[in-house]
Amino acid sequence: VFLDDKTAKRLGIKYQITPQVLEILDLIITVGGDGTVLYAARSIRDKIIPILTINMGSMGFITEIFPEDFKKAIERILNNNFILEERSRLDIQVNNLQIPYALNELLIKTCPESKLIPIKIFLDGVFLEKFKADGVMIATPTGSTAHALSAGGPILFPSIKGFLILPLNPIELEMRPIVIDDNVNILLDIETPNTDIYLIVDGQFVFKIPKERKSAEIIVRKSKWPIQI
Repeated sequence: VFLDDKTAKRLGIKYQITPQVLEILDLIITVGGDGTVLYAARSIRDKIIPILTINMGSMGFITEIFPEDFKKAIERILNNNFILEERSRLDIQVNNLQIPYALNELLIKTCPESKLIPIKIFLDGVFLEKFKADGVMIATPTGSTAHALSAGGPILFPSIKGFLILPLNPIELEMRPIVIDDNVNILLDIETPNTDIYLIVDGQFVFKIPKERKSAEIIVRKSKWPIQI
């Protein structure tokens, strides 16, 4: 049994997660809310390790086991009596630089200033649309019940093999949320509107494109490493 770094330090325990530990893990147990699951998913990087989610949060869209059912859930796992649900993640590259995978969504916006961002979208190299908006969000079915839902996007059932492209407050009336096949490669060609642009992964990891860069190419595709819950 191993603990994540923060918990281990608070308890004064030396056993912490290392790349070597990730190679031998059979199961990850998260105790918290959806944000704890997102943190765990980002921690395992290029691995497929099942996650048992114990709901101690407020929303619980991803977390499925109530605390009183924890022992029963562990017994079923030990007896090989369980079902694995696979959730897609987003593989994201910014100007050929890899950033962490997203289980929920990739959000692109200016911060703290609110300026319209010129965005071009290509699907598998084919031009789709050009528009100006406060930003844009690419969400998985898992993320469709998170930030994308509050931004006006549709709910995608977890088994749907698709991704959601959600413009944020576009000035073009015809630009609306689009659901695409998750095997399609998404290219976002973005101009920096004289301010920094931020890429926010699952509301936790932030990557800045400085305004001096003038433009950026962001490629989003289905990750080879899904999450199993």
